[in-house]
Amino acid sequence: AGYGFFSRHVLMAGGSPRLLEQIREVAIEANTKIMVTAKPFLPKGQLLKDSYRVTVGLVECPPKRFLDRKNDLNVVFNVLHYLNPVQVQACMKNVFQNTLPGGFAIFVVETPFTLTARNSINLDYYNANKLKGEEFPGFGVYTVSFIEVAEGSISMPRSVYKPTAEEMEQNKFPMGARFRGHCHDRGTHGEDDGRTLSGNPALKESDPQNVLKMSNIPYTYSTFHETYNLMDCEDLSRHVETNGFRVINAFYADWFGDTLYSEEEGRTKEVVLGKYQRSRAVVIGQRATGAKVGRAD
Repeated sequence: AGYGFFSRHVLMAGGSPRLLEQIREVAIEANTKIMVTAKPFLPKGQLLKDSYRVTVGLVECPPKRFLDRKNDLNVVFNVLHYLNPVQVQACMKNVFQNTLPGGFAIFVVETPFTLTARNSINLDYYNANKLKGEEFPGFGVYTVSFIEVAEGSISMPRSVYKPTAEEMEQNKFPMGARFRGHCHDRGTHGEDDGRTLSGNPALKESDPQNVLKMSNIPYTYSTFHETYNLMDCEDLSRHVETNGFRVINAFYADWFGDTLYSEEEGRTKEVVLGKYQRSRAVVIGQRATGAKVGRAD
């Protein structure tokens, strides 16, 4: 992640970023566009062809040539919440292997606190699974409604459903895919599949769709499902340590990356223009000399 804005700043600071991209066409585009945006700002004597490269591959099983190049710093930005539990563990082990002793890894993941200003469906699901001792309490199929008006769009959580082991084996709800239609026969939290939109009494009065109907404001409405793996700072830190890193800092950030250093700040910060409290969990880990995968140092 971050072949645009982030990589340009690394290059201008004299670093040499290597990136991993799943889609070949995107990798080609990233390698091409960086020539225009970053080349004029490179430090004197630094060649772009030796400093920047996007490799095609998956984070859970990257090419050997990608893993063989060890880094002082690895960044996993907005990736983990698109991975299932098995893929998350594989990704973290690869990041550990790819980090030099004494080096750092930064993990940024979406949290269940996003959109809690609208309703608490996602957070209720997360907390219920956490009480059960689930290793990945935020893993599930999330149903979201989008309401679009002339000034912008409003998103509204509708329900969350935990896939069964059989559904996972069949890859019924692939990570990163957005799909419509009937999702499941029973809702774990919230409503069913977006077709029974009046099923949750708590949503009726605050539902933006109802407000728009009463106000006669033109809008378009759509509902879809996506599979996510949301985490809070505590759970993300635990996974980072399980895979060999020592956590040296953990905090929450809002949607645009502004740091929220305490939960109290996260609760009281005003929600404006899509800047949601505690929207991202950020954990910084360090690899100690001689650390082994699967053991926290």
